[in-house]
Amino acid sequence: MALIICEECNKKISDKATKCIHCGHPLKEEVTTQQTEQRSGCGLIVLIALGIILAVVIMSLF
Repeated sequence: MALIICEECNKKISDKATKCIHCGHPLKEEVTTQQTEQRSGCGLIVLIALGIILAVVIMSLF
């Protein structure tokens, strides 16, 4: 963990912080719950598609 200087208040803060603990200035883009849900939904669609493909391949063998 390294310390960096906040661009807004010029105080030292962790480089892992998403916002300054002194003034609240945002440092990194925070991942919202909606973005997380969209990612997991996309993975679910891929998983379902792979399941369907696998079922079709297995059925074609018989």
